[in-house]
Amino acid sequence: MGTDRDEVEIGPCPCGKGKIRVDHCSPDHPWGGGAWLEAQLDCAICAKDYAITHNDNNEPKLVKKADIKAKKALEKKWHDKIAEIEASSEFQTLKSILDTTVAAQKTKADKHRLLTRAKVVSGSYQTFLKNPGYRLSGLNALDAATALGIKSHNLKKMSDELDAAWDAMKVEIPAVRTGLKKLEK
Repeated sequence: MGTDRDEVEIGPCPCGKGKIRVDHCSPDHPWGGGAWLEAQLDCAICAKDYAITHNDNNEPKLVKKADIKAKKALEKKWHDKIAEIEASSEFQTLKSILDTTVAAQKTKADKHRLLTRAKVVSGSYQTFLKNPGYRLSGLNALDAATALGIKSHNLKKMSDELDAAWDAMKVEIPAVRTGLKKLEK
């Protein structure tokens, strides 16, 4: 058992001294799932500056390595912003208030309703009964503060910065034009 690969496109790399090959791949047995595309950059010169990645639909594309590095920096900025929120005194105060408020609820259903409204848990009540733990994070701190009636200008500012970092991070890395239709979707 393995994978059948059929070349569907081949063309020059950006520098013109190598090739880019796109293969249509499928399992050679009936129970292995669907087909997919794979691409290969066969050029030592271009491999220094370019890489094959996949878009959100798992289709291959050629991109600049500098763009990959920039996207990783944006992802790090997003993670750092979450850590900054969680290290803030506002967050620590919010966490303490949330813990106290949850503990004061009379029933597990009341706890679940509060935590769901605060967007700290998202599962069903039955799931909550099986695993009643929760974790406040920088991702849901502003929602939790709103649910508890707490207003914090600094928490709002940091949450807005987190949202902006998310939006910047989710921008698709642009594909490099190659003339190969299967790489430019």
